[in-house]
Amino acid sequence: AVRAENGHLREQINISKLIQEAEQTAGSVLSDQDAAAQSQEKLLSLLNQKIRAFEASSEQSKLSLLSYKAKYEEIHKELLELKLVKEKLEIELKQLRAPAILKKKLASLEKDHESLLSEKKGLESKLSLHNNT
Repeated sequence: AVRAENGHLREQINISKLIQEAEQTAGSVLSDQDAAAQSQEKLLSLLNQKIRAFEASSEQSKLSLLSYKAKYEEIHKELLELKLVKEKLEIELKQLRAPAILKKKLASLEKDHESLLSEKKGLESKLSLHNNT
């Protein structure tokens, strides 16, 4: 009976050890799962930070593009205004040159007129000589 009781006690001790090992293993597994969950939470938090940073960067890029577009439109408008000013100046320059061109033409016409007057006088004198004879 003592042997049976000793065997029974040994079985209970073995069972207690197995239960203790199972509890330790379960605790270790739970601890590992907690650590894994914490790691996943940290990774998720980092990912969310990266997403927010990207969104902020994207928003900043949009604002920069809008700023560049506004600057481009402003420069384009200034270029169109400068083109109009250039065209007006070219017209004014032509108007300023016109009197000089007209003066040259007038001088040329005056020379032609003098030349024709001289030729006319020459012909008149020949005609009068011819009529006198």
